[in-house]
Amino acid sequence: MGEEKLFQHESLPYQFAPGIGYQPRIQNAGGSIVVKDLQTSLEALDVIVEEGEGRDSEFAGDERAHYFVFKDLMEGSLTWEVYNVPEDPTTEWYAELGLRQIYHVSRTFDAAYCYLLLTIEKLWTMSEEEERRKLVLANMYSLMLGILAPLAKLLVTQPLNDGTDRVAAPCFCWYDFKTGQGTPFKQLRAEMKATMLSYVQVAAETDDQVIEHDFGNQIETLLPIQTALDNMIDIDTYEPPTGKITRKGLNVAHTQGFKGFA
Repeated sequence: MGEEKLFQHESLPYQFAPGIGYQPRIQNAGGSIVVKDLQTSLEALDVIVEEGEGRDSEFAGDERAHYFVFKDLMEGSLTWEVYNVPEDPTTEWYAELGLRQIYHVSRTFDAAYCYLLLTIEKLWTMSEEEERRKLVLANMYSLMLGILAPLAKLLVTQPLNDGTDRVAAPCFCWYDFKTGQGTPFKQLRAEMKATMLSYVQVAAETDDQVIEHDFGNQIETLLPIQTALDNMIDIDTYEPPTGKITRKGLNVAHTQGFKGFA
């Protein structure tokens, strides 16, 4: 076939070039390579093999190869923090159990996960380097590190209260963004707002100023996640959000209803 037919040079601007926003966590453990010919494809394969299998050793540079990380996890090393989670949970299952707050957190996680997929898909249609860099930094980093990771951590600290010591877990369910209800980004922000309000509503004081439920820690966990969301870009309008959610704005929560619950 030949290199000219095998490697499509018109695709080069859509690849993740070094400096586009991604940097390896450990500097000598690989990075992004633009594949344009046989030589660069072999270099990329070397990085994949070294990071994944470890070649002749357990470490690729200063980073432990993925194979040995997963092997250690399978063997139950005491170096891992382990949670007793249900097998293959779904977000709707949390709703069926009446776990309102967990349901909303999980629903927001699903929406954020699917919005990450939409962002990646969008990047494959953009060739202008600076615009791609903005989207990587504002969306991909924010979604993975500032939204998905802390939401998952929050879920595994929430007991299911089913008579066992099991806790909730992220479901990675498909979130169906609806047409006619604003952009997917606006729908993601609406889910995040519903999540925060679901905690604020039951944490509100009664008429005699007695706290019925104390979800202060969960609310404090959600606030920086909301901040990360506020710093993202709408991939349909390429604009930052307006009307940011504030702590003061959440005080009206007890007067509002919640999706999926009466």
